[in-house]
Amino acid sequence: MIDLDDEAGLRAGDPDGMLQLVAELPAQCREGLASGLGATALPAAADVSNVVFAGMGGSGIAGEVLRALCAGRLRVPVVAVREGRLPAFCGPDTLAALHRLGGSAT
Repeated sequence: MIDLDDEAGLRAGDPDGMLQLVAELPAQCREGLASGLGATALPAAADVSNVVFAGMGGSGIAGEVLRALCAGRLRVPVVAVREGRLPAFCGPDTLAALHRLGGSAT
C-alpha cells in the first residue's frame, strides 16, 4: 500500500515526476486560456473552414485528444496531424494549432 503522506516514497515511485506535472495542469490550463484570450488577429469563426491540431511524437497525443473532444461539436472538419507537414488543404481559412514538447521529435 502507498502512503500518500510519504513525500519521499511518492517521489521514489514516480521517477519521471508525472504526479507533479498532473498537479501543475490547472495552472497550465489557466495560463493557456489567458494567452488565448489575449491573442490578436484570430480569424472569425465564420471564416474558418477547417481546424488542424498538429504535433510530432508525444505532442501529437494532444491533437488526438482535442480532435476527439471537438469533432462532434464543430461545424467544420477537425484533423489531428502527427507528421512533419500540414495537409495540402490547409490555407488562410485553416485554424491551426501546433504543439511541441521538448524531446527529439522534429
